[in-house]
Amino acid sequence: MRRFLFHSILFGSLFFGASALIHMAKPFYFENAMFREKVTKLQEECPSCNTFFLGSSLTFRHINPMLFDSLVNKSSKYPKNKTYNLGSSGVNFLEAMYLVEHSIKNNIIPKNSTLFVELRPHSLKDSLFTAKNTFYRQPEDLELVLSPYQNFFDKVNVIYSSNAQYFFKSIHGGILSTLNKNNVIKRLKRHGKRGFVPLNMHLKSKNKPTPLNVSQVLYGRKHMASLREKLKLVNNIAKSHQIRLIYLVPNLSLDNSTDWKVHLIHPLQKDSTLEIIDMAQPQLYPELFDPDLYYDDIHLHKDGANLYTQLVADAYLKLEH
Repeated sequence: MRRFLFHSILFGSLFFGASALIHMAKPFYFENAMFREKVTKLQEECPSCNTFFLGSSLTFRHINPMLFDSLVNKSSKYPKNKTYNLGSSGVNFLEAMYLVEHSIKNNIIPKNSTLFVELRPHSLKDSLFTAKNTFYRQPEDLELVLSPYQNFFDKVNVIYSSNAQYFFKSIHGGILSTLNKNNVIKRLKRHGKRGFVPLNMHLKSKNKPTPLNVSQVLYGRKHMASLREKLKLVNNIAKSHQIRLIYLVPNLSLDNSTDWKVHLIHPLQKDSTLEIIDMAQPQLYPELFDPDLYYDDIHLHKDGANLYTQLVADAYLKLEH
């Protein structure tokens, strides 16, 4: 019995020790295959980039870096703007904050840069029990997760699962990892320019998609104060690294009377320490919500993305720096 206990303790110590070493060696962005690919391409494609957009597919598919630079560089305020799109599919609020914070601390976003961070609603859907959402949650963010099924042990389980994937990827060149088997990432490798791959227009489609109205999504009003504090914290981290951070609300059809606007966006706009661009305003940007510009009910096709980029550039130039 003693021998069994000894071997059990020894095995457990070796297992947890090895996993801890792997966790220390693993890049913080390992679970996000698209972000991982973009970080690699960034060093090859644009090592001197000084402006970055980070967010979900609403950033990845909508921000044209080359067009943004051509518009911004016409202004005497920003004569040498070079932009890279770090958006990746499926990124929710908590993952975006995680990627921003660690990208800054790991110098992926260099000093004296400008960083646009997509600010999309933190909804009940973001709290579904998934490995990705659990892993990216930080201990201090526990109250932001609405699902009662997530806890510390869930996160530990996901970390060890992730470490195993990293280990197999390292010794088998990714053969056993499912993280790279993604057609979108293949297109990014082949056709992406500074992280941007637009959606092509459905030429044969007779049914025009209607932009999705997300005003009725449940946002969890009781968490708004915590969300505001989280956003302020990330902004302070950026400032401490001499990075200008701008929160960007994407082209979502949102009424100004929604809880998310009233209890989060509007208070942020009144905070003089924060900068925010709100594109989720159908009444202010009606041309942006024209069904002819949409690939589906939430994503713009190439022409729509160019219009969106133009409007974001205009709003950026109007900000007081």
